[in-house]
Amino acid sequence: MQSETRTKLLSFCLYFFSYCIFFIIASFLLISTEIPPTQRTYPVSSEVGDQILLKNPKTYWSVKGCDKVTVLTDKEDQNYINNNQFVNKKPDNCDFNHSCRPDVPFNFSFLSPITKYFNLRYSTLCNDQIWRLGFDNINYLLNNGEETYRWVSRPLHILVGYVIENIIGNSSEKIIGNATANDQILLNNFLLGTKLSSWFSGIVINFALLTLAHLIFIKYLIKTNTKITPLLFLSSAILIFFNPLTKNYLFGSGTMLYVIPTASLCLYVLKTFDFQNRTQLYKFCSILGILMLSYGSFLIVFLLVWVKHFLFNKDSFFQKIKFYFMSLSIFAFPNILWISYLNSYSKNGYYNHNADSFGQFIWIVDKLRGKTKSYNPEPGLDFIMHDFLFSPMYYFKNLYDSSYLFIPYLFCFVMIFAITKSLFALHDFDMYILLFISVCFWAYSGYYAPRFIFNSLVIPSLVYLLLNMNKILYKSWSLTLTTLGLYLLILYQDTYWFY
Repeated sequence: MQSETRTKLLSFCLYFFSYCIFFIIASFLLISTEIPPTQRTYPVSSEVGDQILLKNPKTYWSVKGCDKVTVLTDKEDQNYINNNQFVNKKPDNCDFNHSCRPDVPFNFSFLSPITKYFNLRYSTLCNDQIWRLGFDNINYLLNNGEETYRWVSRPLHILVGYVIENIIGNSSEKIIGNATANDQILLNNFLLGTKLSSWFSGIVINFALLTLAHLIFIKYLIKTNTKITPLLFLSSAILIFFNPLTKNYLFGSGTMLYVIPTASLCLYVLKTFDFQNRTQLYKFCSILGILMLSYGSFLIVFLLVWVKHFLFNKDSFFQKIKFYFMSLSIFAFPNILWISYLNSYSKNGYYNHNADSFGQFIWIVDKLRGKTKSYNPEPGLDFIMHDFLFSPMYYFKNLYDSSYLFIPYLFCFVMIFAITKSLFALHDFDMYILLFISVCFWAYSGYYAPRFIFNSLVIPSLVYLLLNMNKILYKSWSLTLTTLGLYLLILYQDTYWFY
């Protein structure tokens, strides 16, 4: 008994130590990666060269789209002054504006001697500031501001960030005292009125999501009686902690990294669930319903449960209909409760940004009801993006344009075939189910930003690699580790960024 306890304790220490190492390596690799020149709005060092940082950021609104843009330097300011598509006062016809800003590379080497030595820097994304506003003040969820809060439809992410921000708030704010006067201006422009601790909160959430994804994979290995070797642990951690999504979003405050635990959950559902056990499925649907309050990708897992139940459950037709009704009710209940609460007690009611601004999935309801609401400023684009026939065509067209995003995964697939002379999952029907659901989900979303196009294949790609990692290692562990090393080199090329 003592020997077994000692073994479990040593295993826990090994896992904990490994995660610490991964956090450190990920921090250095992901932050210090050079930011592409096309995304720079001013030099990444604290020396701003021939551009002068504005002491107070200025705001401009686009005349057509009502987009609110914040500028930080004198040259940016002059560009918007000379652009007749933007004005420095909110247009009267805008009942809501999308607060945004250019990508801003920010050098925070002043934070510590280590960050100064490695010259660490980070490129904030367009809507990071809006997430941090929610982390700073939970009342934004209740629409108590002057405008509807953009991400009121994702309260769980905001709530977790708010709790973490309150825990680490006081200690993290002391770091600002180490900054020079010029760094203080950079930092203030980077945060745009939010706290440094709210940015740290987003980072903590992202690392927690990656850890959760890896733990789900470990649980899958345990449940399938797969021996967890150090190489399998290392290889799977590399794929989960280092991928195109973490490269772009690990140090952001948004919700993109929820896709990674979504992939792990898909793998767990595909290979471990008993679809005759309705009690287990109902409990799992309730968990998915709660997670939907953070990000919509968990709908893919729910659809996967439905399809697998339909194909493999032996109940009668009427029993299956009952299961679909009950599982959908359980899954939708948290969102229905939240929407009802907002519409009853908040200032402006429920708001879904992607549905309102881009018609994401709502276009299908509009189409069936014969509505012709336009979601796009370009004439004719709605007809292409929001049509049962043309939407998949538009999706595949964007998939072709974004094909460079899949180069790291494509390289892994080629190396798998070279090592094993086989692509294991080609005979695995589950992989085709997941691929079909994921592609259909994004092809009919009605919103085709590169990150969503990538998400449509990153889930089945990651599941495929994790599912077959042990088989690949069995064939040749040295070639597998070499493949993963080259995968990292390809991944961290300067040009490999997307939004």
